[in-house]
Amino acid sequence: MTSSVGPVSPGLGGVSGWRKVGAKIKTLTLTGNVDDNASSYDGTTTSRVDLVDSFGNPVSPGKRKRLGRQHDWKTSKTTLVNSTSVSVTGASSPLPQDPNEADYEGLSSMERAIKRIAFLETELQSANKTILVLDSEINTLRVNHNLSVSKITQLDADLANAQQQVQQDKETITTQTERIARLRAQILEATNSSGHSIVDQSPLRVPETELINRWQALSYSVRNFVQCYLKGLSERKIKTWIDKKGDNLKEISPYYSQFAMENKAGIYMIQAAIWNVLFHRVFSLSTTHGALCWAGKCGKHLKRLSLSLHSAIKPGANEPKQKRDFHQWKAMTTSLMNTIGHSVNDNRDIMFDVTEDIEDLLEPFASKIRDPQVAQLLRNIVADAIALDEVFCGQQAWYQIIYPEKRHDCSFDDQIMVRTEEGSSRQAVRFVIRPGLCRIEEDGHKDAYGRAVTMRFALDFAEVWT
Repeated sequence: MTSSVGPVSPGLGGVSGWRKVGAKIKTLTLTGNVDDNASSYDGTTTSRVDLVDSFGNPVSPGKRKRLGRQHDWKTSKTTLVNSTSVSVTGASSPLPQDPNEADYEGLSSMERAIKRIAFLETELQSANKTILVLDSEINTLRVNHNLSVSKITQLDADLANAQQQVQQDKETITTQTERIARLRAQILEATNSSGHSIVDQSPLRVPETELINRWQALSYSVRNFVQCYLKGLSERKIKTWIDKKGDNLKEISPYYSQFAMENKAGIYMIQAAIWNVLFHRVFSLSTTHGALCWAGKCGKHLKRLSLSLHSAIKPGANEPKQKRDFHQWKAMTTSLMNTIGHSVNDNRDIMFDVTEDIEDLLEPFASKIRDPQVAQLLRNIVADAIALDEVFCGQQAWYQIIYPEKRHDCSFDDQIMVRTEEGSSRQAVRFVIRPGLCRIEEDGHKDAYGRAVTMRFALDFAEVWT
């Protein structure tokens, strides 16, 4: 279709508004095949385009050719602007809005598109900078993460090594503790075996385990004697025993009458009474030579000498050495007397005296122990106790038979006490049946009052009724 078109609006890609092509041309009229419904000239028509000036005269071929090239350029640019506008406005994702978009009023589509493109390029540059910053932060975080993972791995390895080292240290401590115990025993053996030959050759010098075995054998003899010959006593005999021997039983417990009448506790009250006699008459509380029953006729003189030497030991820097020297003298003197100082019968009188004390304590039960064989068993118990006390004195180490600080109505201490098999599991100790065996050591340290610190090592716990 051929039509005559007047000035075309800029939005339709018309050529009106161009700068002057020539001095005589002011208005151009475009004629040719143009789609009336098109928003712009697409530049694809092949029909002839006639350009005329404002007077209707045809433009010369040269000018027409020049104007045609300008027309083609303008058409292509208009098409590019419109295509850009369509691409921008038709994007699938929302684009940022220019805050100065109000200034676009009055501008052509191309100018608006150019401004829009410039704004988007600025936004794109800003976004690229933000992306670079975020990428740098991501890389930093990734490096830090890798460092953290590496650090955690290293810490896990350090922890595993530390746990392994702790286990090795525990094993080392256990080994060293066992070694210290062996060395202590060896030192004790060396102490017992040192000194003069009279001590080395004495039959009294025995290992500590032998001392413990002999002490426990004596405990068994006392328990077995009571269980076999003094069990099942009538209530009348027990009441008579309480009435006659109450003064001897108060030391065991102020409630002796109550415990003596009990079915189970009564038999242990009798054992406690026998041990009380053995403790005072044979072992005693002495820190020197005890009762010295084994010394026979020489016992009184030896005890006087021993107490005199021991009293000469005064607190001070030399106290530990003086005490060691004293116990070495005690062991040598005991060994010498055992070898050449007294005959076998020298302590028989004392042995009979101690036995009579026990028999007197058990006098209400005389019918039970009147038999000669039973009486001999009781004398054997006393003789074994005297012989054991001699062995204790013959050691250069210091051994002692000790009752707990409180002998009744106290709390059970599993470090120095043991319950009887028939007793309850209560924490309250009602009375002590048998004292315990301890080894006494002084390490040279002093307390706040300047007194030497004494260490007691319980070798056999005191037996208690709870």
